[in-house]
Amino acid sequence: MRHEFTRRAIGWALAVASTAACGPGGNTRRPFDITGPTPQGDTPVPAPTPPPGPAIRVTVTNGWTNAAVPGARVTMGTDTVVTDQAGQFEVPTPVPCVPTTVVAEGFLERRVTCLTVTTSRGSAPVTLWPVESDEERLALKTLVFDGGALVRRGSLQLDVARQVDDRAAAIAAWQHADRQLRDATAGHLATTVPIDVEALQDGTIVDLWSAPADCTHSGTVAWFSVSGFCMGTYRGPAYPYFIELVRVAPSQVTSGAVALRALMYSFGLRPHAAPGLLNATRPADTLSEFERRALRMITLRDRPWPGGISWPDTEF
Repeated sequence: MRHEFTRRAIGWALAVASTAACGPGGNTRRPFDITGPTPQGDTPVPAPTPPPGPAIRVTVTNGWTNAAVPGARVTMGTDTVVTDQAGQFEVPTPVPCVPTTVVAEGFLERRVTCLTVTTSRGSAPVTLWPVESDEERLALKTLVFDGGALVRRGSLQLDVARQVDDRAAAIAAWQHADRQLRDATAGHLATTVPIDVEALQDGTIVDLWSAPADCTHSGTVAWFSVSGFCMGTYRGPAYPYFIELVRVAPSQVTSGAVALRALMYSFGLRPHAAPGLLNATRPADTLSEFERRALRMITLRDRPWPGGISWPDTEF
């Protein structure tokens, strides 16, 4: 009996000594102390999740009028919301980078791979491309998205050939056309007129045609006949480098409408079925409302490579 008591006393003393070793300066810690390494056998405890930041109000707007677009359906990943009367919806911060589609009556469907909020004031606009009819929708596909992608060229150097009789008046007409295009695109599409013809290595020369067939390799000869110009590439004794050559009907070389039409074509815009300066069969002498809206949207939606905009209004 005495030996049993002694063994218990020794065990109790060892337990006390072991407990003392776990105090300050000991090598073990409490199981849920997450400030240090987790001993083998303990259950790790995750750090607390920080609370989400304040929501951001995103406003869907008409890219032509800047008016809000209520009732637009916004799909982000698998979630869909509808914009309120102010054209707004909320997204949490940080904004989730998920495929987003915005659909609204009277606009091109817009798709983005990642919704980007660019303002620090708690809201951000998402612009939509307005179309007033199915005719405009199809015309826009031809006018702006030739080949399925938005026009890319943003600057052009141009001069009028020396042999043009009324060269000063022709230069003035092309300069006026350039100002119209700059105004319509907020300077996005711009031409330098004139430059030194003899020094031109990569640009456009305006010259006269003897007949529309001078540019048969450009295609659509019938349209060039009514539009007053045709285009092609040229290399010869006068210009040792390959240049873009705009051949204009001699009677229209000083026409501002022909100059503007040719500049738009040089920037990649193409004949379409809607009324306007680039109408495919009866081109007008002035920009139509449809064409002005399209030019305005180019300034908002065009993006440099890598990436870009594809039909109908998709960032990739």
